[in-house]
Amino acid sequence: EEGTFDLLALGTLKYKSAFKMYARVYNLDPQLANEVTKQIDEYENALKHMEDDETEDDYDIFDYVDKEKYGYLIEGCQKYRGIVDTLKSHPCGTLCYGGDAIEDVGVIMVRSESTGRECFVALQESSTIDEFGYLKQDYLVVDSIGLTYDIYKEIGIEPMTVNELLEVIDGDKATWDIYANGYTMCINQVEKQKTTQKAMKYKPQNISELCQFIAGIRPSFQSMYNVFESRKHFDYGIKAFDDVVQDKYMTSSFLLYQETLMKVLGFAGFPMSETYTIIKAISKKKEYVINGAKEKFIPNFTQAILDTKETNDYNVAEQMSEKVWEIIKSSAQYGFNASHSYCMAIDSVTLAWLKAHYPLEFYKCALQRYTDKGNKDKVVALKKEMMLLGVDLIPVKFGDDNRGFSINKERHIINQTMTSIKNMGRHVADNLYSLKDNKYSKFVDILYDIWRYKCCNKTELDMLIKINYFSDFGNINTLLAKRDMFNWCMFNKSSTTDTKKTIKVADCKDEYVKFVVSKHCAKQSEKQFNGIDNLAIAQELESTIKTIKTDILQELSYEVTYLGYTDKIIPNSPYMAVLNVEKNKYGTPFVTLYSIATGATSTIKMNRVSYESLPLYQGDIIECMLDVKPKRRKITEKAEDGTEKSVWIETGDYETVINNYVVRLETEITN
Repeated sequence: EEGTFDLLALGTLKYKSAFKMYARVYNLDPQLANEVTKQIDEYENALKHMEDDETEDDYDIFDYVDKEKYGYLIEGCQKYRGIVDTLKSHPCGTLCYGGDAIEDVGVIMVRSESTGRECFVALQESSTIDEFGYLKQDYLVVDSIGLTYDIYKEIGIEPMTVNELLEVIDGDKATWDIYANGYTMCINQVEKQKTTQKAMKYKPQNISELCQFIAGIRPSFQSMYNVFESRKHFDYGIKAFDDVVQDKYMTSSFLLYQETLMKVLGFAGFPMSETYTIIKAISKKKEYVINGAKEKFIPNFTQAILDTKETNDYNVAEQMSEKVWEIIKSSAQYGFNASHSYCMAIDSVTLAWLKAHYPLEFYKCALQRYTDKGNKDKVVALKKEMMLLGVDLIPVKFGDDNRGFSINKERHIINQTMTSIKNMGRHVADNLYSLKDNKYSKFVDILYDIWRYKCCNKTELDMLIKINYFSDFGNINTLLAKRDMFNWCMFNKSSTTDTKKTIKVADCKDEYVKFVVSKHCAKQSEKQFNGIDNLAIAQELESTIKTIKTDILQELSYEVTYLGYTDKIIPNSPYMAVLNVEKNKYGTPFVTLYSIATGATSTIKMNRVSYESLPLYQGDIIECMLDVKPKRRKITEKAEDGTEKSVWIETGDYETVINNYVVRLETEITN
């Protein structure tokens, strides 16, 4: 108890805070400072939403801030970046000390960012604790583990041991096809679009290859990744070095793991207990450690090369050793811990095996888990993927139990839950399920009970009608007309709570309506009907509403707008449904389209000018023209006068771009 405390974390000034300090110190014009701050906001917002396989190094602030206008200001504020402005508890790092940390390490009180309460922390940072020889324990909530246990429980089997898992996945095509075919939703380490695409190209076939892949997708290995992904043999041409690096699992000389570098250092005569310290020192550029290690490494490895008889020339062997040392120095920056990679691979392949062999249980648990978390974007993505794997999702329907996801194994389907519908309140499914035993012959009777028992609001009711929740009582447009008629009978204008007591004669659209209202009122004057029976009027008028056809494109648009997906197909249709629109870190829009003719989805770059003049929204139905254009990227060049400027160059690759499009059917929701 006296040896366990959260570690200390130092809060430092980021670009925005650093620039604000710079602006105050140099008394910048407020209008100028505000403009620069807005652009820095865009940069920092992009960092918040970067992919798991990206780092801050992948983002250049001058992609967001105008370098020509404000570059000197950004350079000026650099000296304030990194200034410590707050002391806080580490979000997951904990000191585990066998003695009295209060006396031996020191403890102070800080305010917790997560709870807002004051708490004690040890006077040790995560970045320096190794140097003091203390043990750090990280406590993390790993969502994939929770999902895995949910699935095992749903199946009704005990979780497998690692050895049992390795046995069942060995040569199991169904498991490894999950990676090859890109069915990677909720599969640890390969879920993001970029890593999914990489997994589909690399196609790991065993646990060793999956470990290597997980280590290889780290951003700092990108210079070597394409060679690794292509499965081409690679070595450094130094036999003594390549022989140490390669083994039956790694037949090329990719330095993916820290342990591989440690093995090379051990081959050069370093005690294994020192090798990890040297690797960490190299990665953190601690020159005094690096220089001392190099003085020992060069002669030792030179002798090792001579011992292998690769060469008898000491100078040649020494040059080889110098080259190996440089390889170690550069590789230490990205070497990944092999045990860490192995654990991630085990988590990943467990979920892949469960998805391949128990898809109903997998998707039911995943859908329920992320619905409960309110992550509706992920729920939509899961629904799209499960349809590709042949697991049907039955739409929500009045009378069914839609309070949670449920499995029907005979039909190989999953029953939908209402809470996964965009902007649908959690209470609605419970309220509507309470009406399931009532017998309704007319739609207005349902509407009356929904109003009377406050089952949902008018927006939620509108959505339910448009996704065919009440399909047993008619098609969408017919039911919308009946709803409008019911509202006219029941409520005063612009209200669904203020019940009508009277109806003006002038408001009755024809003689038959006047006749019906007159039958169900207590008193009638020349200008209005008083003491009306709202429900009786609505019940009688419902039969006057004829069937109004609902266009299939309109149904499809409603599904995409409110459910986020559709499986409707209209052969030979020239139209596309907009599933999603996102902008990359440069502000370029990318639209995910659903081909109404084929059911295929694709994400395509859009012309920014066209998009800004006519924005697209989820649920829009469009007709578009696709252009294939040379791909370009931005680089920085130095001019003759020494100044730098950004220019765009062609990469030699091509990309598909939407330049022109026409919106054939607009969605109702534009935000």
